[in-house]
Amino acid sequence: MSINSALEKRYATKGFDSSFKINNSDKDALLQSICLTATSFGLQPFKLLYIEDQATKEALFTHSFNQAQVSQCSALLVFAIETKVDEGFIDKYIQNIAQTRGIETQALEGYKNMQKNFLIDAFDQNKRNIWATNQAYIALGTALAQASVLGLDACPMEGFDRAGYDKTLGLQNKHLSSVVVLAVGKRSEEDQTQHYKKVRRPIDQMVIYG
Repeated sequence: MSINSALEKRYATKGFDSSFKINNSDKDALLQSICLTATSFGLQPFKLLYIEDQATKEALFTHSFNQAQVSQCSALLVFAIETKVDEGFIDKYIQNIAQTRGIETQALEGYKNMQKNFLIDAFDQNKRNIWATNQAYIALGTALAQASVLGLDACPMEGFDRAGYDKTLGLQNKHLSSVVVLAVGKRSEEDQTQHYKKVRRPIDQMVIYG
């Protein structure tokens, strides 16, 4: 299936088949796509919580304005930004580059300093959080597309109490903060939303050619 064909079929699923379970192959493919997604500098300033445990989903349901997708879905993906993007975080990334590519860390000194000048010197904590959130949203888009290609249904969700999620999942002690959620599974036959025609602006109203 082409990605455009897959995207034609996707929609923000409002009701999931709670008996459906994502198989390991699709789970691995979905998670790998998120790991492979583009991010600024390649820093990946977020982590992903992949939640299948029903009790945890039920606990998060109470912090999700009672949206049924949270408790019905096969897996709930919580994108949580790193709130401690500091020099140590960047140093660890530089070491990973050196090890992966078989080069000396000294050869990456200029690249490391550029990142530190941008993220540490020029940004305060609020700007770093906004930057990290933007990267998480890029990953969200990748996950949505991959889920569609795999024939899975999904619903991206911003309507939740972040503080409630962070407390329930113990994120603050891990220097993480939830920013967006993706419910994934298989649509319920009773979800009438699947029958709605997709409404989008046509290309000639969306694209400005230069």
